[in-house]
Amino acid sequence: TATFDFVGTYLAIAVVYLVMVFVLDALLKFLERKTRIPGMDIETRR
Repeated sequence: TATFDFVGTYLAIAVVYLVMVFVLDALLKFLERKTRIPGMDIETRR
């Protein structure tokens, strides 16, 4: 329709996407730490 709020819808979807990405990132980091094999991690120095 002519009065449909595209910007508001886009921003709402963007916020939901960002929340999903941050939650998934935290979950995968947690799983990576829990399933780490001792001695197999890569040490990086800069």
